[in-house]
Amino acid sequence: MAVLSPRMTGFLQLIFWYVPVLVVQWLSMFVTVDAVMTWYPMLRQPAWNPPDWIFGPVWTVLYFSMALAVWCVYRSDAPGTEKRRGYVLFFAQLLANGMWSYLFFGCHSPAAALLDLVVLLALIAAMVVSFFRIQRVAGIILIPYLLWTAFALSLNVAIWLLN
Repeated sequence: MAVLSPRMTGFLQLIFWYVPVLVVQWLSMFVTVDAVMTWYPMLRQPAWNPPDWIFGPVWTVLYFSMALAVWCVYRSDAPGTEKRRGYVLFFAQLLANGMWSYLFFGCHSPAAALLDLVVLLALIAAMVVSFFRIQRVAGIILIPYLLWTAFALSLNVAIWLLN
């Protein structure tokens, strides 16, 4: 039986961390697709709302960055207690991330989604700090996710106010 090379083992570990992210990404897409075609276009949008086509590619990159960051934490030499705290934040924010799509697109509730987004932003900020302390690169990788989510919060507020 061939032994996996360290490079292949690292790749398989990254795939392992990407699976829960892919599940949330897929479930979010499943909830979103119909509403993007029917309900969402009926909402009044702020003038600075990006075009619809931008969201898919941006979220794809951000979802991969989540997996990459947690993989960096996993591979670090940090104590187990610090890593566990980071993993809890990772999975909590992943759950809140998926809930936003369900609340906004599935339930057609910008108000409920806004509350979820406030929690999500706080969880992401805590995760960035935690990951940065464990492995600097892991925290840096998540900064675009934090910034995009802050932008999404402002967009959600505007949609809620306009509708």
